[in-house]
Amino acid sequence: KKDSNVPDIFKTDVSDLAERLFVVLRNYIKLEEFKHDPEMTADLYFEISRGYVASPDMRAVWLQNLAKYHESHQNYEEAAQCQLHTAALAYTYINVLKPKESFKVDPIQFTRAAPNSNQEMNVPPEAFKEQGICEMDMFTRAGMSQQLKKSVTNLKQDSLFESCISVQRM
Repeated sequence: KKDSNVPDIFKTDVSDLAERLFVVLRNYIKLEEFKHDPEMTADLYFEISRGYVASPDMRAVWLQNLAKYHESHQNYEEAAQCQLHTAALAYTYINVLKPKESFKVDPIQFTRAAPNSNQEMNVPPEAFKEQGICEMDMFTRAGMSQQLKKSVTNLKQDSLFESCISVQRM
């Protein structure tokens, strides 16, 4: 039944949220189904993290979970990429939500180290309006620095020293 008192934008937002939650739940259930397939499991972790595009804290948690998963399977470069994505996400939110902690890193530096990290830096403006987001330690300069250091450690594990240099320049 249609309610003429509810704005269309609200209906659209609720519908989008419900769809994203459905996808996240479906993928979460699939994790158990595909636990024997490491590549599918990693893809599901990433898809779950993408479902939280409007919730940076949850996105970061799932990216960290994915990094740990890759480390447990000795996929160190993939773990480093997850940590770089988390650092790019933290950088974006720090500079908008915490002006006292803001700093400048050329986005190209992130792109050189993690070619797809620009998706973490292209956040819609309405995502910053939510209150109580980005309260985790990783959404500080020290937290972002920790993610970059973890990334370098993983890159060194795979002898990707040129990539280490790109990350250390940040």
